[in-house]
Amino acid sequence: MATSKLRHTVSLRDALGSVGIESWAPVRGQPLDAWLDGARAAVGAEAGAWGLDSVECAVAVALPYDPRPLSPPAEPGRFGSVAAFASEHRYATLSRVLRAAAARLAADRGLPRSATRVAVNSRLPEKPLAVAAGLGFAGRSSLVVTRDYGPACVLGALLLSFDPGDDQERGALIPEAFTPGALCGDCRACVDACPTGAIAVPGAGRPGLDLQLCIQYWAGGQGVDPEGAPDTVRNAWGSRVYGCDICVRACPLSAGATLPGADGLSPADRARALSAVDERRPGAWLDLGHLERLDDPGIRFFFRGTALGFSWLGPGHIRANIGLAARMFDSGRRRY
Repeated sequence: MATSKLRHTVSLRDALGSVGIESWAPVRGQPLDAWLDGARAAVGAEAGAWGLDSVECAVAVALPYDPRPLSPPAEPGRFGSVAAFASEHRYATLSRVLRAAAARLAADRGLPRSATRVAVNSRLPEKPLAVAAGLGFAGRSSLVVTRDYGPACVLGALLLSFDPGDDQERGALIPEAFTPGALCGDCRACVDACPTGAIAVPGAGRPGLDLQLCIQYWAGGQGVDPEGAPDTVRNAWGSRVYGCDICVRACPLSAGATLPGADGLSPADRARALSAVDERRPGAWLDLGHLERLDDPGIRFFFRGTALGFSWLGPGHIRANIGLAARMFDSGRRRY
């Protein structure tokens, strides 16, 4: 799509900064072409709907969060935890602010809103885009370890059918950055922290991340009923209703998300200030007794509009998570 001849007054930096995004990088040229090939393969027939054939610039974006666990409620009760990345709907927050930035960029260039696309927690390969942009590298855990926040962030993408111009690049692409753990050096903090041994060091004779031993794999609906998980996973489940971010907490680079700046606020604090009130659900702690009493419509209603409300997390799967968390809590194995 041709860009308007009007003089542009809004740069990519202006647009993203105006909505509170602090960590981002554009992808152009050959790295973009290579990523687009992978994106077309990932979405198949949906490539046209994403407008992939007209993308001239893709922008990888990171929104940080604080991965450190909150203390359980002081009042009596049985409580299950939700991992920090999902305790608030950060995907919705990031999607909303990116749409606002995209609208500003398009309007400044006299282009329709359709000249931009936003992808957050989508079928597009957002993690490879972040690596291609130089935001970070693939860690041993398979998560992107960003240079600003480590893995303590959610990722998104802004796809533009025009090149927004002279915004700073992150530097030359390092091919090794795509190989899990290749740029982790001698660090094995996530390996040592994982309670199930799901993360392996290079040369261990198995994949870097064994999904069958990953708590989040079973909690997140990609696996089958968590009751069918290996004993190692179920014994380490603790009181989790959803999610596991132990490897995120363990990564030394995650400190970048929580270190206070000159204003006394951390990047995670500033990112949280972007969220709307209805995006701050379901919270880090949930009443297990209440959840156990809900039927399927009740489960859907309770988690609607949260990071547990996605279509692939049906009420049956969430109920299985709740049941396992409740049994672990009642047996005294309340690891969070």
